[in-house]
Amino acid sequence: IPHVTRGGLDTAAVRMPDNAIALELIRAAGVPIAAPSANRSGRPSPTDAATVREDIGDAVLMVLDGGPTKVGL
Repeated sequence: IPHVTRGGLDTAAVRMPDNAIALELIRAAGVPIAAPSANRSGRPSPTDAATVREDIGDAVLMVLDGGPTKVGL
């Protein structure tokens, strides 16, 4: 795993979403997707797009709203 993908750390976490839209996005990409959590460091992990927009909306081009999740994004 490239150093830049690990944010300068020696380790990386790997997870697979339990969300049909996220899974389709991964399938459509045809490659693994490396992405940070949808919250600023130290903030609670959001469970809906509105909370993502409130927390990091100014730092991203778009938020893909697949509906609320059971666990954080």
